[in-house]
Amino acid sequence: MGVTSRERSSEVQRFQLLAGLGDRIREIDDPAELAFAAAELLGKHFGISRAGYGTIDLEKETIVIDRDWNAPGIRSLAGTLNFRDYGSYVDDLKRGETVVFENAETDPRTHDHAEALKAISAQSVINMPVTERGGLVALLYLNHSEPRHWTPAEVALVSEVADRTRTAIERLRAEKALRENAERLAFLDRLGREISPATDADAVMEVTTRLLGEHLGVSICAYADMEPDQDHFTIRGDWSAPGSPSIRGYYSLADFGRLAVGNLTANRPLVINNNLEEIAPEEAKTFQDIGITATICMPLVKQGRLAALMAVHDTQRRVWSQRELSLLAEVTERSWAHIERVRSEQAARASEERLRLATDAAAIGTWDYDPITRVLRWDDRCKALFGLPPEAEVTYESAFLAGLHPEDRKRADEAVRRALAPGESSRYDIEYRTIGLRDGKERWIAATGESLFRSGRAVRFIGTVMDITARKRVENQLQMMNATAAAVAAELDVERIVQIVTDAGVALSGAQFGAFFYNVLDDKGDSYVLYALSGAPRSAFENFPMPRNTAVFEPTFRGTGVVRSDDILMDVRYGKNPPRKGMPEGHLPVRSYLAVPVISRSGEVLGGLFFGHSGCGVFAAEHETALLG
Repeated sequence: MGVTSRERSSEVQRFQLLAGLGDRIREIDDPAELAFAAAELLGKHFGISRAGYGTIDLEKETIVIDRDWNAPGIRSLAGTLNFRDYGSYVDDLKRGETVVFENAETDPRTHDHAEALKAISAQSVINMPVTERGGLVALLYLNHSEPRHWTPAEVALVSEVADRTRTAIERLRAEKALRENAERLAFLDRLGREISPATDADAVMEVTTRLLGEHLGVSICAYADMEPDQDHFTIRGDWSAPGSPSIRGYYSLADFGRLAVGNLTANRPLVINNNLEEIAPEEAKTFQDIGITATICMPLVKQGRLAALMAVHDTQRRVWSQRELSLLAEVTERSWAHIERVRSEQAARASEERLRLATDAAAIGTWDYDPITRVLRWDDRCKALFGLPPEAEVTYESAFLAGLHPEDRKRADEAVRRALAPGESSRYDIEYRTIGLRDGKERWIAATGESLFRSGRAVRFIGTVMDITARKRVENQLQMMNATAAAVAAELDVERIVQIVTDAGVALSGAQFGAFFYNVLDDKGDSYVLYALSGAPRSAFENFPMPRNTAVFEPTFRGTGVVRSDDILMDVRYGKNPPRKGMPEGHLPVRSYLAVPVISRSGEVLGGLFFGHSGCGVFAAEHETALLG
């Protein structure tokens, strides 16, 4: 009768335990909290010293315990423990077998390590493997500080609690994984939006470390560039939570230990939950000296070499999750990709700026033509050389061909066609004139380019244009001056010589007409003889008296200097002498005025060359120089 009563009581207690577990499963939505709740129920139910869950690493033969339930006076095992320090029963766990021993001193698997087990209040133990998808991932353990007999019913109850808890935890983990994935995507979206405006690598990493550090709730998030020696590195930027130190500085990877060197140089992350327990004391000191206890450091290897590091740190012991490790890996890759894009854009901008400065300095314009789509692109300077504003739309026919001087159009078009033709030289090198499509100005242009071919077909035609109008003008002036000098040297007729020089002056200056007045002075100093005329008939001057020694003419006939005026009608020297106060009625219209004295080798003023144009601002200093030549 007493046995039946005990059995009934045991069954009631079993029911109460499972009912309590069911309540916890319904109430708790965090897997770790549920695991602790199950351990607490078992510990109190059996009246033992300790119960808990731990994550197993079979390769390292370790268990990582984040939190456990302990009876009053019993020390927690939170941290990382190596199974081999407590016996050989890890071999049973690897086979997925439950490990039960009543007394560590007598069990053959543990008797050599009994004192170590007694030191952690684990003289009697149940280790129940927790498997997921056929693999051992965790352990539900029950410890008692004294020898204890575990009945088959008790082991079965522990197994039942483990199964129910595992099923609930898997469900919670699935739900949590969905939430965390949504949070991850939201975080990555925010990160992408906030770093997208960044224009340099430091700005990218400043945003990244801050957002990642805040998102993971760590003490420090930092990034570093490796030196070529593959040992030294510089932490160039970091984010620190309030109360945590900055760790910017110059370091040696070797000082952080063999595990750090081995993992990171092999492109494996460095994961340390507690450096005081997991690595050598002298190696842990390097971390501790900068306020770090727990670390995930993610390497970035490029072309077989360690290029950079990104890490999150905690000042306290921390069991890192796979979620945190995966997020750091993804952020590292994304951030580096963005940095490479930013650096590429910076290099492109710098190259474009150098090209712009070079083309501006050389007054060079650029063009880009797609022979397939017939799309033509000109920069602002190229458009200006064809007399177009920056906003003008351009095509090959309406801008390029239409803007060419009629005499050069066919020649330039044929040069383009030859450059685009397979089997011909892809080089394009030509000089031509343009007539400004909007401003009407004539310009000389030097154009060079290159055709790019793919599969025997021109796919791109690019090049530059340069304004060589001034050079052409100088060349023309030199040719004319040389021709004039040669003609003068070969001529004996003075009248013919003067006509050659006057004609050359009109051509060199761009004047509409020119004249040479021979300096013959009467007693009043007013008599000058028209000796040669170019660009206008003599009849244009027959009905007018010779010029007089007025303020405008005096510097020329006295030989004291050149007179050049953009608008002679506005010149202060003009119209001062009666009776006409300026040009007589019917005189050729003159606004631009240029007069150069002609002086013999002996210093005698022989006369003056006079040039006129009906437009304003025609003559420039270069024309003075050419005429003085």
